[in-house]
Amino acid sequence: MKKKNDKNITVKDWIIISTVIIGAILTVFTLIWQAKPTNGIIMVSFLLFISFPFFVNSVSANSKVNFYTRSGEERVSKKHVERLMAFAEVSFGFGFTIVVSALSILGYEYLKDFTSQHLISLLLPVIFLAVVWFVCIAYSYVDHLKFNEKTKREELSKESGENEIKKKGAKLKITKRTVYILYIVFFFCLVIHGAHYNFCSHFR
Repeated sequence: MKKKNDKNITVKDWIIISTVIIGAILTVFTLIWQAKPTNGIIMVSFLLFISFPFFVNSVSANSKVNFYTRSGEERVSKKHVERLMAFAEVSFGFGFTIVVSALSILGYEYLKDFTSQHLISLLLPVIFLAVVWFVCIAYSYVDHLKFNEKTKREELSKESGENEIKKKGAKLKITKRTVYILYIVFFFCLVIHGAHYNFCSHFR
């Protein structure tokens, strides 16, 4: 029963977070069109709309897992439930990455309009992304400490052997690296955009 309750709590939390962010996306989208920045409104709107299906998929997958764990259906295997949870987490991660990118662009464009200084404006997305990185790393570390690694290794060894442990560890690393790479690529695109704008303004 404890395992089942733990699963339900985790699923419920993911659903709440995803639905709250969906509401926040719609609110932000409505507000930014009331006071549009000079540039970037199309890109931000595009990114926000792309992130929307990711959070909807996360809610849908978590709802299925919640139903399976509460109903206790024997036809549904543990592996299938784990796949649904992994899909929900990856979907949430990509959606969150896109939203963070959109908010960084939005903050950069608004600050650029108010200050007219691109270097100062770049401080906002840099600090914002640094805080997000720190929070994500801290959350991953705390979440990792929550589980007993020795117990997990023993359970995985009994079920699937050491190869399965290596595969799961590799998948987790690949997912985290993908999110970090997306952040870094976005940051470089933002820097190039600022440098290009400065270069064009200098020759006008």
